[in-house]
Amino acid sequence: MHWREFAVLAPAIVFVGGLFWWLPRMRRGRLYFGVTTDASFPLSPEGRRLSTQYRLAVTGLCLAALAVSAAALQTRWSHLLGGVVLLQAFGSLAAWSWAWSRTRKHAAPPPPVRVASLESEEEPLALWLTAALAPLTMLLAAALYLYSVYDTLPQRYPVHWNASGAADAFAAKSLRTVFFGSIVGTGVLLLLALNVWMLLVWTRRGPDGRRSWSARFLKANLRMLVILSWGLGLLFSAVSVVPVLPANWSGGVFLAALVLPLTLIAVTMLPMMKLAEEPTEESDKTPDECWKLGFVYFNREDPALVVPKRAGLGYSFNFAHPQAWGLIGAMIFLVAGPLLLML
Repeated sequence: MHWREFAVLAPAIVFVGGLFWWLPRMRRGRLYFGVTTDASFPLSPEGRRLSTQYRLAVTGLCLAALAVSAAALQTRWSHLLGGVVLLQAFGSLAAWSWAWSRTRKHAAPPPPVRVASLESEEEPLALWLTAALAPLTMLLAAALYLYSVYDTLPQRYPVHWNASGAADAFAAKSLRTVFFGSIVGTGVLLLLALNVWMLLVWTRRGPDGRRSWSARFLKANLRMLVILSWGLGLLFSAVSVVPVLPANWSGGVFLAALVLPLTLIAVTMLPMMKLAEEPTEESDKTPDECWKLGFVYFNREDPALVVPKRAGLGYSFNFAHPQAWGLIGAMIFLVAGPLLLML
């Protein structure tokens, strides 16, 4: 692993650390570390102490991940450093669960629970699904082009690129190596489209239709998923055709395909973060006792399959819903299936 590759890994580590550091601020109503508390508790000495200790743990994990990555640059284990980010994320989740358990001692009675019907004013399902699935055309175009020039492709086919966009690993030409990006990308985009369908069909609607916080949060997440679909569609398509581009083009195309989606996602996240911090009682009507470890929701009485997370962005499964585990299995298959097929 070279310093250029570390320059790609380090921002991911800092991003994960920054997201978890900011997480206590992305709360709604009277929620604090996923627990309903008195409005004054977050500013109390105990509330501030919990926030400080949590953030010190998250910062320490971030610095440790950077130090481990830098120290392992020249070792034979450098190819495993992508797992450092996962370990950092799991450690940060453990710190969140610790803060949640301490905050539960200061829980206050929640506001009356009002569950809105799932049958209310809805976003157009066909429109959102079409927008999420349309990037598949880029992958199809890339695959058709590669198929048309397959016989002319080099037998020593590039399969990995460094941070500057230069190929640094090769394999024998085969259907697996040539169409790897297109097939895996198709699985990822279908996974995102499944998330779009799930949010449109199985989320709880607010009492005021599209004006409610829940409806606005839903639309922001749908917009994020569609933009992510287009960004990843562009990335996988570009990676698929980079091996057949002129050498003086490949580095620029690879870098643009990597940076543009990340930029679009970052810009889209800003209004979502602002919405997640919006002070409103309507934003969460789930019972405290149905949240486990602060981020796992289990409620057999709730008809919603997915509910907004109690802190941060996105949604959480209702793991007590009869269809939850089937959908989780489908999501795993859409990612793991293409990888196993290629192997």
